[in-house]
Formats: sequence, C-alpha cells, structure tokens
Amino acid sequence: MSKKNTLYLFVAFLLELIILFFLKNELEFIVSPIIFSGAGLFLAIFPYFVLKKEANAFNYVSKKIDLEYCISKKNVFAYFIILIVASILLAHHTISLHPLNINQSDIIPFIDEVFVKRFINGEYVYSNYSGFNYGTFTPGYLPFHWGPFLLSKLIHLNYQWVSTIVFLLASSVYLFYLIKH
Repeated sequence: MSKKNTLYLFVAFLLELIILFFLKNELEFIVSPIIFSGAGLFLAIFPYFVLKKEANAFNYVSKKIDLEYCISKKNVFAYFIILIVASILLAHHTISLHPLNINQSDIIPFIDEVFVKRFINGEYVYSNYSGFNYGTFTPGYLPFHWGPFLLSKLIHLNYQWVSTIVFLLASSVYLFYLIKH
C-alpha cells in the first residue's frame, strides 16, 4: 500500500477521533454527524477499493515474524484469557466509578419498566405505553435490544454488566470460530 493511501486512512481516523473527543458539540448538529459518519465509512470502504486494485496491498511486514509461534492456538487462547480478565477488571472499575443513575437515563428505566416488567409478568410487551413525558405510544425496541436485560433482572445483576457480558460472549464465539477454521 502506498504512503498516500496510508495517509488517507490516517487522516480519516484522526478526523473521526477529533470529532468524537474534541469537536462533538462544537460543530453544528448536522455537520458533525456527517463528517463523523463520512470518515467512518471511508475507513470501512477505502481498504476494499485499495485491495481491489492491488490484491496484496496490506501484506507487507518490515521484518520476518515467526507466525507459527504467535498464532498457535495455545497462545491465542492465552491472549484471549488475558483480554477477558482485563476487560472484566476495567468494566468493574468503570462501573464502580460511574454507578447507574436512573435520573440521567431514560432508556434503561424504559426498558426495565416496560419491556422487562411486561415480559416477566406475561403481558403483551408491545401494547401502548403512557409515560416518560412522551405521551401515549407503542414501544419499538426489538427483543435483542431488551432481551439481555431479562437475565440481568432475574438474577439481580447490575444492568451495566449486560453490555460487557454480551461483548465477551460475542468475542468468545468469534474466537472459537477462528480457532476452528
């Protein structure tokens, strides 16, 4: 891959980071999402066109690496266990520092009070709802959005752990798929 193509990717990545961390509310509410989405799409799509033009564009290594050793199943599994432990420790630290404040969130209380409570009570989940100062409306979250909160509610687990658990499960499935193939 040429230095010019690498520079394009680097600039798009930096632009995305700058908007995400520094200019989120500085630009207009239409301009910022357009630039952020455009940079993200560029990062996702540009390598495809580079590879279409030059099939081995990303297959360069500056020094020889013993890939047999680095990618052995035992090492990959060990790295993954280390990452799982680090993720759990980081999540625990973050959740401890920033406990869930129901007064600052309308999504989690809404999921809890409408979807989870209705499902556990055997009620129709998608019947009209009046509350949260939105008037009467039909709830629209699909089951994969609120479903993971069911287990959390049943075993009395903090809702903030749901995303960590789902992420770790998805990563585990992907890792075992990669190891198997």
